[in-house]
Amino acid sequence: MYFGKTEINSYEKGSSKEWILSNGRGGYASSTAIGVNVSENSGLLVAHYHGRRFILVSKVDEKVVLRGKEYPLYTNKYRDMVYPDGYRYIQAFSLRSQPEFTFVVHDLIFKKEIAFLKDRGNSLLIRYIPVNVPDGVVLKVFPLVGLHYVGQERKDECVQKRIKDGIEISCGDFSVFMLCKSGEYREMETDYENVIYEVEGGSEDLWSPGEFSFSLKVGKEIHVVITDRGDFDIDEKLVPVEVAYDNSLGGILSESARQLVVDRGEGKSILNDALVGRENIMDASIAFPGIMLSTSRFGDARKFLLYWLKYEGNGELPDTIEDGKPIYGSGVSALWFLYACGEFFKKVKDEDFWDDIYPVISKLLNKKRSIAGDDYLLSVGEESNWMRQAVDRKGKLVEVNALWYNAVRFFAELSDFLGKDASALDKLSVEIKSSFNSLFWNDEKGYLYDFIDGDVKCEDVRSNQVLAVGLSYPVVDGKRLSSVVDKLWAWLYTTYGLRTLDPRNKRYKGRYDMVGRDKHKAMYRGMAWPWLLGFFINAVVRSRGDDAYNVIGILLEPFYAHLREQGIGFISQVFDGSMPYGPHGLRFSAVSVGEILRCYMENQLQRRGF
Repeated sequence: MYFGKTEINSYEKGSSKEWILSNGRGGYASSTAIGVNVSENSGLLVAHYHGRRFILVSKVDEKVVLRGKEYPLYTNKYRDMVYPDGYRYIQAFSLRSQPEFTFVVHDLIFKKEIAFLKDRGNSLLIRYIPVNVPDGVVLKVFPLVGLHYVGQERKDECVQKRIKDGIEISCGDFSVFMLCKSGEYREMETDYENVIYEVEGGSEDLWSPGEFSFSLKVGKEIHVVITDRGDFDIDEKLVPVEVAYDNSLGGILSESARQLVVDRGEGKSILNDALVGRENIMDASIAFPGIMLSTSRFGDARKFLLYWLKYEGNGELPDTIEDGKPIYGSGVSALWFLYACGEFFKKVKDEDFWDDIYPVISKLLNKKRSIAGDDYLLSVGEESNWMRQAVDRKGKLVEVNALWYNAVRFFAELSDFLGKDASALDKLSVEIKSSFNSLFWNDEKGYLYDFIDGDVKCEDVRSNQVLAVGLSYPVVDGKRLSSVVDKLWAWLYTTYGLRTLDPRNKRYKGRYDMVGRDKHKAMYRGMAWPWLLGFFINAVVRSRGDDAYNVIGILLEPFYAHLREQGIGFISQVFDGSMPYGPHGLRFSAVSVGEILRCYMENQLQRRGF
């Protein structure tokens, strides 16, 4: 994607366009189209150590000396000002396989490219490419170091040391190296105090050890490497990670999907957000079909399932992995994981693979069977409510029991595929479906109750019921399915997702421009989530048949424009449920990317007659 001068010619415009470049190991580089960091998670080189993210270098900035005058090309935000205004020298920014800045200062033109080096871990290459250079131009390059875990302050003083081809900067047990084959280095320690991160509202003191100076000449590129490897040999061939670029919605989201997948030893995982980087099984399972299956990453998909299954304990899976440790609690993680298994089973009928993991996933399903009620449905506590403390929901939740039915149907088909007796599972699924329709169907209003807790039947029109009609094995079908689709379309559909609550409800909060707890409540009391739109589109196809595919294209079109906002190439976690439908929450969201990518790919295949 290309951003011209008019799109980044102010601090507000340029700082609102964030980019991220992942190395596939949990590390990344991230900033904005004008090189100013707006989040405490941002950094030019961020590594993944011991289950946590560690900022090695916050940014690398530049100045040029042209005809005796020095021009700062960088920008920082402080409490009361933006200084300097180096963004005004950025003529263009593009993000294809890697970020590229074009600087223009009078008749001087050069480019700056950033890329991870192939098979070199946390090693980043910065290339300066002269395009038009008057005589005598000097480029000055200086790092602003972090050397601390994300969200923490640096604990020790930094020490710098000259080494062959560069410098080593150390703080406690950590070191980062800045290497180059040309140029002169001058030690010149400088403090940058109270640099503001607008997203969180916090600030940080940054420190620069000194600057490298280079003569800029056309035809002579300047290469700078930043790495955490003390044995890095800059004389070896520097091969950047290259990715084929496809400017379609599917192509851009496929590249974003790649950046959300990380190595976990022999396994693979999906981060809930490329920048924040948590491992959450609900988000990962929702994103899984789009991020791995729609992009034909079937080998990674196997590793993903095996990675999470190794944490099985007493028939449960963890909700999250934090600092490398599993955290259990909600009790519904296994249901979301079984959904992911079912989606993989539709694509890959590998008898050996499924036979190997069958005993473990049997434990997951049997644990749920053991706690189902006499009506064959699952009752859960408040900790199993994905809407968390913003909405009081417990008992029989509509989405939990839709997932439960989906899991039983998948397991019955898997058992039959492996030659096992599935008759008991078939019978169980019939009983679940019958009880579900009997208890959850609101015949008077033509949609599903949101939850049932004893004598309480919640009539709030919420998006949770979309899973009952949008999962691969819908627990509601026929006229009831069509009725639910009609209600969701009329009351909850917005440009960028399904609202979490009907706007006519007195508790509706459809805007994110609030403070404190009200902002959190709005996430689940009216804000629109793109991942819910994915399941809604499934239901629309079931309700409308082949005529739906023309509609789906229109439903997906707005996301193409959104890819140029906030997290470039990604889709935000939530949007306002009311005008102006602005993006909020996580800017590099896996669930949003995964579901919109899946819908796009499936719609395109259908249009092509596959």
